[in-house]
Amino acid sequence: MSRWHKSSLSGGDNNDCAELALTDRGGAIRDSKDPTGQVFTVPSGNADRS
Repeated sequence: MSRWHKSSLSGGDNNDCAELALTDRGGAIRDSKDPTGQVFTVPSGNADRS
């Protein structure tokens, strides 16, 4: 898995942050407060770009 990137909207005293990583099969999203917790994965090619 690629390196995790924190949302650009994260900052200040608000600790509710999401992180995104690109994978060879799509992408992954996790809660930055719980980096060892569950990860939501999104397969590539499933985005509706209309």
